[in-house]
Formats: sequence, structure tokens, C-alpha cells
Amino acid sequence: MQVTVEEGKLFYKLFSALLGFVNRKLNVVPEQSSESSEYTSLPPQTRGNVRDSLYGHRGLIDEFIAENPAGLSPEELDVVAGWKHALVGRSMDLSLTFATPHGNFKWRHSRKD
Repeated sequence: MQVTVEEGKLFYKLFSALLGFVNRKLNVVPEQSSESSEYTSLPPQTRGNVRDSLYGHRGLIDEFIAENPAGLSPEELDVVAGWKHALVGRSMDLSLTFATPHGNFKWRHSRKD
């Protein structure tokens, strides 16, 4: 799946706003403000800690939607609502088919962390 530049921008806008809210509620990174722009400036490991805290407290997504502290549109809030059911973890599923003179060669690789 390829994501367009606009879809990527929307994702970061919404996810950063949500994680800034999560940090404000759970105080995962106490020295950091809850502003989404400041959240994106955190080191990746620190951002991961806030993200992991969200997955442990998915009810905060409902609170975020109810409070709408970022002033998101109804369509944007619908996107955020869908994250409540996100599957967490990393996985890769790659499948390739090569045409050879002797027929098709299929290769598949899956990995789940």
C-alpha cells in the first residue's frame, strides 16, 4: 500500500494531536508540553513510549474525540476513532511472483514481531 503525501500529512497531524493529548493525560514525558508540534520534536524512542501508553489506554481515544482539543473536523475525528481498533505490532508479509522459462516462481516471506 502506498500512502500519498496528503494522507501522510493528515496521519501525522491527527496522530500527533492524539499523542499530545495522551501525554497530557498520562504525563509520560513530564518535561514536554502536550502540544502536538512539540510531540513531533521528541526523540523516536520517547515518542514510542507515548504511543505505547496510548495502546494501553485506548479509552483515551474516546476522551480525545469527546473533548476535541485540536479542533478537528468530524471527518478527521472519524479517522481517529478507527484507531481504537488498531492491531499493534510490527509485521511484514511480502509475496513476489517471477516468470521464468519453466513457469512461475513464487516467493513469500512473513515476519511478525
